[in-house]
Formats: sequence, C-alpha cells, structure tokens
Amino acid sequence: MALAYRAKAEAGPATTDPMTISLTTTPGDKLLGLCITGATTAARTGGAPTWNSGAQTFTPAGTNQAGSAENNTELWYLINPNIGTYAAIAQNDSAKNIWGCLVAFTAGGAVSLFGTPGQTGVSTQTPSLTINSIPAGGMTVSVVGHGNKDAPTSNQTTLYLAGASSWSRGAIYRASASSENVTHTYTHGASDDTAMVMAAWQDVTSNIKSVRGLLRASISKLNGLAIASVKSRDGLA
Repeated sequence: MALAYRAKAEAGPATTDPMTISLTTTPGDKLLGLCITGATTAARTGGAPTWNSGAQTFTPAGTNQAGSAENNTELWYLINPNIGTYAAIAQNDSAKNIWGCLVAFTAGGAVSLFGTPGQTGVSTQTPSLTINSIPAGGMTVSVVGHGNKDAPTSNQTTLYLAGASSWSRGAIYRASASSENVTHTYTHGASDDTAMVMAAWQDVTSNIKSVRGLLRASISKLNGLAIASVKSRDGLA
C-alpha cells in the first residue's frame, strides 16, 4: 500500500508561544509532516516540536532554511504517531511571527525518510526543488516562505497557499504512483526572498513487495529460458 494523504490542519500566522496545531490521527496514519515558516530570517527558538503532550518528538527533514532577507522555513516529520486527538506543539520562545501546517498520511507498512531533503534560499519568483527516483508509493512534501505578499500557485497538490501583509506561505505534496523524479515549484507574483524545504518518504513494505514481484518474474523467465535451452539441446523443441 502506498503513502496517501488523509487530513491536515493549520495555525497562524501568529506570534503565539507555543504554536499548537490539533489533529485527530486514526489507525493507518503512519506519518505526520509538520511545515513551519515565518517572517524574518531568524530561526524559531524552542527546539524540536512534540506530539501528544511531549510523548513523541518530531525529527527534522533537513535543517532550518533561511532566506536572504525575509523568511525562515522548517520541515519536520513523525513516523508512527500516537493515535487519537492530540496536538503538535512548537515552542516559539522569541515570539516570531510563524505559520504551521500539520498533515497526516496513511501507509500499509513501515515508513522511512527517502533520500536527502532539498532546500534553497535563493531569491526567485519560482522557487523549485527536485528529488530524484522517488519509489512507487512514495510521498513528497514541501514548504515555502516567500517575500512576495500574494498567494502563490504551484505544480502539485495544495495543502495551503496563502498571502499575508508582507510575505506569503505555501505547502504542497505529491503521491507517486510509480517511480519518478519529482519537482515541486511555486510561482509567486514577483521575484523575492525564498526559504524552501522539500523531503520524501517511502512505504518500505510496498517497495519490498515490488522487489519480490520483480524477482519472481525474473526467476520465472530464467526458468523458462533454461527449459527451452534443455529442450533445444535434446532435440525436443
């Protein structure tokens, strides 16, 4: 079974400490992604976000990405979250103006981070990142903060795309039905400061089943060739 989107929630933009995003997880939810972006290049202070009153701690996908002038972005994830109605809590000790998006994905088996997360802080109108060779059943998520105030558009499925008084934010995802290279691109109203992070995850069980299927097909083909060779040698073909 592939990774699949199930639910989302958001909070902010606000200077609240801590930032709290509530969500109900259900059986089958194997991955939570937490996108955070905010105004100014300064990093949010307070450490790693937690789930279920501190019972579980999110893992960073890449590092904080600072833009050249206006934004700072983070991407976190949690595998096998506790099931129930809980909150992701991100300390905001410096009262930074931040926005957060929490998203739940289902999977049929074990989930793991795939490859190396990408990130960019280049000023541009069309921030873009690519992760190659995403396996069948994989999931990519990205988050962006941008100095242009208007809501961007994107080339993938929207989680949130919104503008603010002086900056904009967005988060998108793609579920890969087959192995592919995946690019996430946001298009803004003008070139400006960018802080973007992208990461990918895989359903390990699905990949194991796929490999087993390929091995069975290869073995069957080899057996057929061997039998045909023996028949040809013995004049039975």
